[in-house]
Amino acid sequence: MQNVKIFSTDIENRTQVNDVRSAICSLDPHSIVTVDLEDCDKVLRVEGNITNCEHIISLLSKLGFRCDELE
Repeated sequence: MQNVKIFSTDIENRTQVNDVRSAICSLDPHSIVTVDLEDCDKVLRVEGNITNCEHIISLLSKLGFRCDELE
């Protein structure tokens, strides 16, 4: 079952997007990861089998990014 999780982040550029995408795909290789760099919240959207948002928040924190779940 595919879940969609939405987060507010402080990701700033394509290089950072690629780093985040690689890290998240290490948790779930079939995830679809996008970041809207034009949005003021730099919205991260993760579609995949990851059910626990804390895993993504913790992972981004380790990479040095702020990440908050949006509802």
